[in-house]
Amino acid sequence: MRHWRLVWTIAAVASLSAGIASQTQSGHAVFEQALAKERVDGNLPEAIRLYERVVTEFASDRALAAQALVQVGLCYEKLGRDDAVRVYERLVRDFADQEDAVEQARVRLAALKRPAPGGAAATMPVVRAFPRVDSINDVQALSPDGTKAAFITYDKGQNLAVYDAVSQQATRLTDFDWSSASSWVSSAAWSPEGRRIAYMACSWRPDTGCDMRVATLTGESRLIVRREEGIAIWPGPAGWLPDGSALVVMLGRADNTYSIGLVPAAGGPFTQLRSIGSWAGQYPEWPKVSPDGRWIAFSEGSQGMRGIHVISRDGRTAHRITDRPADDHQPLWSPDGRHVAFLSNRNGSAALWTVAVRDGQAVGEPVRIKEGMQDANLLGWTTRGLAYSEHLRTDDIYTMPVDPASGEPVGSPRLIPYRRTGRNIAPGWSPDGKYLAFVASSAAEPDHRAVVLLPSGGEPREFPIPPSAYAYAQGPYDLRWFGDNSGLGFSGLDGRGDGVLVRLTLATGEWKTYPLPVKTWTRIEWNADGSRYLYARQDFGSDDPGIVERDLQSDRERIVFRRNVKSNDWFRGLRFSPDRRSLAIKGTSGSQGIVILDVETGQTRLVYDKAVGETLTSDFSAVPTWSPNGRALLVFRTDNPGTEKQATDLRLIPVDGGEVRRMPLGAELTRLLSPGRGAPRPTVRDIVWSPDGGHVAFVVSSSRLETWVIENPMALAGTTDAGSRK
Repeated sequence: MRHWRLVWTIAAVASLSAGIASQTQSGHAVFEQALAKERVDGNLPEAIRLYERVVTEFASDRALAAQALVQVGLCYEKLGRDDAVRVYERLVRDFADQEDAVEQARVRLAALKRPAPGGAAATMPVVRAFPRVDSINDVQALSPDGTKAAFITYDKGQNLAVYDAVSQQATRLTDFDWSSASSWVSSAAWSPEGRRIAYMACSWRPDTGCDMRVATLTGESRLIVRREEGIAIWPGPAGWLPDGSALVVMLGRADNTYSIGLVPAAGGPFTQLRSIGSWAGQYPEWPKVSPDGRWIAFSEGSQGMRGIHVISRDGRTAHRITDRPADDHQPLWSPDGRHVAFLSNRNGSAALWTVAVRDGQAVGEPVRIKEGMQDANLLGWTTRGLAYSEHLRTDDIYTMPVDPASGEPVGSPRLIPYRRTGRNIAPGWSPDGKYLAFVASSAAEPDHRAVVLLPSGGEPREFPIPPSAYAYAQGPYDLRWFGDNSGLGFSGLDGRGDGVLVRLTLATGEWKTYPLPVKTWTRIEWNADGSRYLYARQDFGSDDPGIVERDLQSDRERIVFRRNVKSNDWFRGLRFSPDRRSLAIKGTSGSQGIVILDVETGQTRLVYDKAVGETLTSDFSAVPTWSPNGRALLVFRTDNPGTEKQATDLRLIPVDGGEVRRMPLGAELTRLLSPGRGAPRPTVRDIVWSPDGGHVAFVVSSSRLETWVIENPMALAGTTDAGSRK
């Protein structure tokens, strides 16, 4: 489920810092840059050049060189070139000690060289790009014949639209705007004949739930399931029965439990087939109905340990068709109903697998079809092939010299000298200015994250985050220092989806996790020694929204700020002043304002509000930074985000009144925020000002959604060796 996701804009990845010292570190950095060229920019020739540079210049790291050759081969396959065979043969010949890479090469060689029965050349899978539907390209599903895409468009609101690949025309089916009184749409399920689309229409207030509607391709719609005020219900359209008489629905409730069931296509009651309990703070994946309508496949289990299950249409018969201790999810039925494809990490990395199914039960072992699916979301299996979207995102941290008094740029932005790029977020200077802390992960292991302390000189220190401490796709975002430099912490979700506070003591390297008295995401800040913290009770999921201070030892709470009237607003970020007496809060006035809160008295004052035609950076984690003397706030402001007119500048905001100063970004930062070829512009967020006033650090986020179709995916099902059947 893509729950009102405003997709980040994107740009080309900036060149890597020259400050990376060792050969191994440089090799990994070049490899990450090649990945970005391949998966973000789609520039396969340049990616091949960089991968081959890894093989040539960093040959002593044989594991890295072998993996680079695997990527070279995959790039050549995407380009449809026979060079892939040469590369794989070289890998098998020269890197016999690298078992995983050699196995991948042998599997691909077997697929590329296998003759078809009778000696004719085999029809092999071909991965083709589906045309981009707009600048965001948030495709939800392809039509049964594979010629049309249902997608979410953000041009005037969050609306459902259809793109016809034949006519190259797009048509909007809903007409919502961005006003708070309006709605937004999510998800899409095509009817079997391809003339209707079921979708959810939701209120901007999360606690009021969603309607489910069915629209024709001319925009006429009919209500199928009505939302209930005060009873949050999310009826997710997962698919249609073959005769179009009913919809398979994933029904979510306010207690974070979900059920699979049927709803008549003409409207009517929900018939529950299977309760699947809580999804631990994550939105559930939609089940999929078989082409003959007899079976429904779905994933179930805790995050990271999901399995694929099948139930009969009446809910009376159930089978588990994958039982390996791995994360198997996103099942899809083949058009003939004889196979179920799914994503899994069972072989160590995210890949596409398929398993034969007869009468709802697995026949034989799953077979691996395609590697490199860590950023994939399966969309459907049409008559033209298996479709998936790929969310290609990079988050990099830069530092830039600024004038200590005004915050105005006085030099060029520089990528931080850290060995991994592309997944670094949430920067924060230590109060004494000795370290820049941030959260890091890698493309190879996106779920393994660490807090990194980067000193002004010397080697970085890494503290792996406990795996159960978060449940976000890119989080945590609110990494904050204690005022005495002794530790850091952040908020997150545990394995059950409940709020937790995670605290790191630097002297011992010890992590501790505490329950948070909230059931949804929040934002935090710490007092001087980490004994107390402030957290936000959001304007949904709470009868008493506000900012609360809590003592870790006694669990006593003090309400620092209480909102008297619900305003359909969220606290998007908290930031303490240098003396920890005042708190800057983003999101308490029209969702875009900045408020200063006196922590002792509870008094507030609005220091910046959204003006007509502009917005502060729109992502949830954007929050202003304090000047070192505590007299002003510095914030990035973005006009027309996500459009061709997008423009960004810096604003210096006096906290005691006075004129807000607009500052241009300068030539180098403007160039960094320019769009790559055919890509949206990147966004900039999470700015933090160093205690000495001489630098700011910030995140540049580049994002791109692509849609791919694997033609003839089952051609590989009979070609893989036993090593791929794991």
